[in-house]
Amino acid sequence: MKKILLSIVSLLAFGAINAQVAKTPLIEHFTSASCPPCVAQNVAMKAILDNMDANNLDYVKVAHQGNYSFDPMEDNFPTGSSVRFQHYSGSGVPHSALNGTSGYPSAIVTANTMAAVAAQTTPYQVTVTQNWISATSVDLTVVVANTTSASINTADKIFISMVEETVSFPAAPGSNGESVFHWVLREMYDATTGNGNATAGSALGTIAANNNQTFTFNVTPPSYIADLNQVSFAAYIQSATSDDMEQAGKSIKGGVPGLLDLATATSSSVGAGYCNYSFDPVISFTNNSSTIPVTQVVVEYDINGGNPVQETFNGNLTQGQATNIAFPNTNLAPGLSTINYNVVSVNGANAYSGGSVAMAPETFNKINSSASATPITEGFQGPDSEPTPPTGAIADNPSGISALTISDASVGNGHNLGGWGNSDGCFFWDFYTTANGLSSKLIFEKLDFSGISGNQLRFTHAYAQYTNESDKLKISVSTDCGATWTSVWEKSGTALATAPAHGNNVRFWPEITEWADNTVDLSAYDNFPDVMLAFEGISNFGNDLFIDDINTGDASTSSWDCDVTLGCIDPGTGAGQYSLLSACNTACATLNVDEAISNLLVYPNPVKDVLTIEGSYISIKIVDVFGKVVLSSGSQKEIDVSSLSNGVYFANIKNQKAITVKKITIAK
Repeated sequence: MKKILLSIVSLLAFGAINAQVAKTPLIEHFTSASCPPCVAQNVAMKAILDNMDANNLDYVKVAHQGNYSFDPMEDNFPTGSSVRFQHYSGSGVPHSALNGTSGYPSAIVTANTMAAVAAQTTPYQVTVTQNWISATSVDLTVVVANTTSASINTADKIFISMVEETVSFPAAPGSNGESVFHWVLREMYDATTGNGNATAGSALGTIAANNNQTFTFNVTPPSYIADLNQVSFAAYIQSATSDDMEQAGKSIKGGVPGLLDLATATSSSVGAGYCNYSFDPVISFTNNSSTIPVTQVVVEYDINGGNPVQETFNGNLTQGQATNIAFPNTNLAPGLSTINYNVVSVNGANAYSGGSVAMAPETFNKINSSASATPITEGFQGPDSEPTPPTGAIADNPSGISALTISDASVGNGHNLGGWGNSDGCFFWDFYTTANGLSSKLIFEKLDFSGISGNQLRFTHAYAQYTNESDKLKISVSTDCGATWTSVWEKSGTALATAPAHGNNVRFWPEITEWADNTVDLSAYDNFPDVMLAFEGISNFGNDLFIDDINTGDASTSSWDCDVTLGCIDPGTGAGQYSLLSACNTACATLNVDEAISNLLVYPNPVKDVLTIEGSYISIKIVDVFGKVVLSSGSQKEIDVSSLSNGVYFANIKNQKAITVKKITIAK
């Protein structure tokens, strides 16, 4: 009998020591408003979590916005996203971590992996409580309890994050089309002091048996919060050595006292086309508050950050009622006008979430009403800039995709990025990161073709697919200031490509031989007084597209001469030796350009088996007449070319400052 009683006591003691609780899965999800692949992963993950909500299953999610191109939520709190991303050794988005195990979201966060985590047990219990004092003050209490009869210290770090459970934008803030985001990280706090920007977490000591550690502090919410009633707090404890997440908990959103529930939108109207400058600003305002009427609203707008113009509404708006607040008519100026809208105050003092009345800026592009007889000669030698277009053009870019003037100063390839390497600047569309179907136009000011016959457009371009996408370049003409457009040239996919596809996460930057010359017949518009040209890049989520050396004129003005030092140049007389830039480049490559890189000699030529290069250089790429790289090497005196077939090739020899192109012949 004594043995049996002892066994029962032992069993009870064992059960008390192991009175553990189920783990709450914690997802740290890394995404971006400008990441096209993130969209599908975000949708799939939300479906999994919605199903857990429907089945009353607990989880905690923190979405880290950023680590890829533009995202305004990353701009609000950049360190939180970047530090946690580095902690998990992330190399790109989308990326997720589930209770410390990280990887691609579709593999890491599934119904099965979430269930597996929830089936695990832990001696830790985390409880988070928030209590709003006012719209500018919230008390937070985090309790970390030991549910067993033995002391525990497995977890030694505690992280506390403010999240906004739903953030909605009037329009997609990035380039991937998403406008609604969930569980967005807004700030991280030190559990001991309550200080913000605590991305490294706080120390969590040993917790005695059946005891707890309690952290309390007060928080002033950041001004960039879109909706205070969407704010909650997540606390999670982790082992700094193993990365195992021992437990997580979250508070319940809402409960902000005296908070007005408001909504705004813009319903401004602007003159049609690019030449009607009329502008009528209007802000639509709605009161959704159930108990607080709105009796006064002060709103304002400005153009390009100039002096704000204010209007005041006085009246009585009860729940569900709305009004349009109109401003006096004004005129926009030629060029880009960015209209910024703002709610200055409501009822003089009542609190409201700034995000609930935030309105996206509107942009409008207008063209000078008078046409110019001066031909276009655009070589994109201005600063690398976005979204500022080159002088004499406007950028019609409603989706805000990445399309801008660029040079090697922003890339670092070590050679001129302009057409055929003759200059360093060009214009490019970043289709490598732009979602399918998005586009932007580069529109040039009006041209006066009166009294001119045989008009032409000449330009160069470079493009490579990622695999088999059909990114497109389309050139259109308008004679009615953009009311209607007629396509005069367009190519896409393989027809547009000037280089082989660049897959395997390789972004295309053109070598100096990977360009094509183009001539577009504009004689149908001879003697027209108002001619506008638009270059439109349309993404199929492929790879980058570049244009350069845009020139207009009659058919007799296009000519080029080969200068051994400067390369191919247009003398501007129409009497150059070559009518095509590509023909000039080929001819220039046959001349003695050995001195383009000091003390560089390339011989023999023709060559049979071994090409000798004397002089200092970094690398060499040999391409065939179709632009395909057939051999590449680092710096060495002798290059084995015995594997190449007989024929003509171009050797691109690169040093720190330049690339020399040498035409060589393989003859065996």
